[in-house]
Formats: sequence, C-alpha cells, structure tokens
Amino acid sequence: MAKKLTQRDSSGKLKVVGFNPFPSWYENVPAHFGPSWGANWVDSDGNSNLNTPAWADQLRWQKSLIDWYGYDNLVRCQRGRRRRVLGLERLRDAARSPCTWTASGASPS
Repeated sequence: MAKKLTQRDSSGKLKVVGFNPFPSWYENVPAHFGPSWGANWVDSDGNSNLNTPAWADQLRWQKSLIDWYGYDNLVRCQRGRRRRVLGLERLRDAARSPCTWTASGASPS
C-alpha cells in the first residue's frame, strides 16, 4: 500500500510518501512494528528474544522500504520537520517540507 500511495516527480524525487519507514519517525519504533511479525521482547523464561527470525524479518522489511524510497529522498522530505510528537507542531512543520505524507504523521495537502 505504501508504494501505491507514493508519488515521485519527473526526476525521481519524492512528492508524496505513502509511509515513512524511518526508525524514530513519529511512532515508528520496534515496539510497534515487531508484534506484526510475531516478535516478542522476551521468551517464556524472561530472557531476551531479540535474536530471532521474527525481529530479523521486521528489520529487513523496514530496511527494504527505506532502500526502495531512497535514503536521501526520505532525508530530503524530512527536512524542516521537527521530531516532536505533538500533532500541531507536525502540521505547522509540514508546510516547510518538500513532500506530503499520507501515513505515519500525515499532513493533508
């Protein structure tokens, strides 16, 4: 879905980002993504469970989406945006961004 929502200009630069996969962007943290892959922080004995195929799959997915967008393209789109979680701050900062976001901290254009 993220790829279908994404729009690029004639030079390949992002105009609309379907989903920003950067870690630390708004709520894009492992605690939120991991459960979608069945990843758990600890096993039944309370030991760390981070070195599992589920966590590795989640990180590969996130990295592949960043690669698809192009790291530099995403960085360019984030320029001018504050990393504060407050919604009003995000909407105000969106006016200075060269891109529109359709998910993960979206701002309507």
